[in-house]
Formats: sequence, structure tokens, C-alpha cells
Amino acid sequence: MVKTKGAIGISFTLFGTSFLFINCHLTSDRSSSKNKVRLLDYHRVIRELRLPRNAADKNAHPATKLPDVTARFDCVFWCGDLNFRLERRRTAVEGKVSQMTDTANNFPHFEELLGGDQLSKYITEGKIFEGFQEGRINFQPTFKFDINTDKYDSSSKMRIPSYTDRVLFRSRKKNHISCLLYDAVMNIKVSDHRAVYAFFEVVLRPGRDNIHMCAGQFDRDVYLEANKRRAQAQLNKGQKNSSVCAVQ
Repeated sequence: MVKTKGAIGISFTLFGTSFLFINCHLTSDRSSSKNKVRLLDYHRVIRELRLPRNAADKNAHPATKLPDVTARFDCVFWCGDLNFRLERRRTAVEGKVSQMTDTANNFPHFEELLGGDQLSKYITEGKIFEGFQEGRINFQPTFKFDINTDKYDSSSKMRIPSYTDRVLFRSRKKNHISCLLYDAVMNIKVSDHRAVYAFFEVVLRPGRDNIHMCAGQFDRDVYLEANKRRAQAQLNKGQKNSSVCAVQ
């Protein structure tokens, strides 16, 4: 926990590839002083997030500086309300959004708004999310709306529409994660944020026999059959044909 905000992480190994998923809510408010607090929040998370010591190997990702819990994993996905804003005039942002969402505009280019994106700036400067990537943002700002409407914040604060909710990723091996889709759900309006989601394709390494099984539910029949096939594969090592195990 970081005061009223915080982060939660889950890690696991799938075959021979280790994964870490982090979801967080960083300090809110758009003032420049809060940006410094958000950076401190991020560094506190990567330094203090507690995970099992045997959750992954200890080879640090080349893009990170220790101590950093994310350095221990092959694939890292970080999502949540990061609360970084667009440093642009509200009228300019709303004008661009109106232009891009016009029904006659078949090829919107919301990337033009990202020139004032605080998060992109800090990543480029190496202050946060070292080595992380993000899919192409080609959807309108997802914060902040009047609830149950398509109207941006009409309160006294008149917040500038921004991309506060993000999904970032990093792989230890180059190109082992591909972002297939990155988008927002604009027709669910029960929150002052619009939901953001992403689909990924990940390269998996073959499994190892020395990792502990998880405590979750599994099909024991499939497990026993896999052991039989593994044993048979050991006997057939001298043969040229390969042995394949089907996993459910």
C-alpha cells in the first residue's frame, strides 16, 4: 500500500517461462508535484513488492537496475491507473477528440495527442518503466468522464482528458511478446474511466522438471499421461522422431 493507493502482483511459471503481472493505482492529481510522487510510487513498488524467492530465476533483465522485482521474470505486464496526464490545453484535446471521432473520419490518429503525454515523456527520459513497451494508442482519452455520459469532466476541476489507464509490457528476450490489440471500451459508462484492455502473443520456452507444481486445480489424468509420455520419450532418445505431449 502507498497511502490510499497501492499495487498488487501475481507471478507464476508457465512451462519454462516466468510471468509477473502487476496492477496498480498511483497517486492522483495533475500538478507537477504529484508527478514526482507518482515516480516515487513506481520505484517503491518495484523495490518493495514481496514475491516468493523461488518464483523465478535470478538473472536480471538487462534493462533494469537492481533492486527491481520485475528483473526476475521473463515476461512482465504492468497495468492500472497510472494517473499521468496530457500536458495540453483542454480545448485543444477536446477539439482533436471531436475531430477524430467524427463519423466521417475513417482513419483516426489519436497519437497526435501523445506529444503531451507525461508517461511517454518519463519513459523516454529513463525515469520510469525501463525497457517496457506499450501497444499503439489509437483510441480517445479514457479519463475523466461524467458518469453514464460521453461528456468529459464538467465539474469545477474541469480535468484535461488524458490516458491515465495503461497496459505496458516487457520481455527478457527481444520480440518474445507481441501486442495484438490495444483498445478501450467506450460503451461501458458506469465509471468516470473507460476500461482499457490488451491482447498479447507470447513465446514460451519448454518446461523444466524441477519447478514446483502450483496449488491450483489440475486434471490428474492428463498429468499422469504426460508423465508416461515423458518416460517413453526418454526411452526413445536415440530415435529421430519427436515425441509430443498434448496439454489441456
